[in-house]
Amino acid sequence: MALSHPNIGIRSAACLCTRSLSRSVRTMRTALVDSNVAVPVLNLLSDKSSTVKVMALSTLCNLVLDFSAMKKLIIDQGIVQKLVTIFTESYRNNNDSGNDGIKETHKMVLNPSSNSLNGFPGLDVRNALYGGGIIREVDTVYADACLRLNAVWALKNMMYKADSEIKERVMMELGWDLLKTLLFDDEMLVQEQSVSLLRNLVSGKEKVFISDNFEFFLYFLKGEPEEQLNPKKKVFETVQPGFKTTDDLIATWNGHPFKTSKGVVKTKSLKGALIK
Repeated sequence: MALSHPNIGIRSAACLCTRSLSRSVRTMRTALVDSNVAVPVLNLLSDKSSTVKVMALSTLCNLVLDFSAMKKLIIDQGIVQKLVTIFTESYRNNNDSGNDGIKETHKMVLNPSSNSLNGFPGLDVRNALYGGGIIREVDTVYADACLRLNAVWALKNMMYKADSEIKERVMMELGWDLLKTLLFDDEMLVQEQSVSLLRNLVSGKEKVFISDNFEFFLYFLKGEPEEQLNPKKKVFETVQPGFKTTDDLIATWNGHPFKTSKGVVKTKSLKGALIK
């Protein structure tokens, strides 16, 4: 099978072929499922070649979409943990290059204005991967940036129209600290996809992620919280009308219950009361 061929170029080409086929919903739901391509592509995330891993990730971006019959299988096969490994190794590689800290690990190497194949310049894919018909590896820093871009792209697609159970499962493995790092990645394209991932997390009918992780979203949208609120800004007065208790005695803000590690916050007797 081409996806497991010993030649790097053939494995990369097989990923691109699968990616192209997956653009057809009908083909994705029939031929690709029958061929069981999901597992071989997922296994390529552990490939020794960065080029093959990038191509496998760009393929998985399509295979984990909401209408894909392979989405659940791919999640069950541990894709999130594999993506976490890619993120951590990518940041570690840049830190080992002599840079300090996770943030600002390298200069931006991806061009946000270029036509891209999830990171690789679209018109130069062949030249980026092949030299005179012989496969060659791309620059390590560039490859790491492409890996992070495609990995967060896959997560973004995975979270599109996902229910709360899947979101909780994914974020339990990914972790909010790593998501924060991705949101402030030096690569603008990685930031862009990370913001889209965040949008998909809070979209939908189930708003559990807004209430359970309100402080995280507030931090991202407004930066570090102020140690003391300026009374002239009337910040609390603006949001205070949303603080209420329900008929079940649960404290809420705009309908979202307050929670601690012990469960929801409740009053002893106040029903439908404003919290001041």
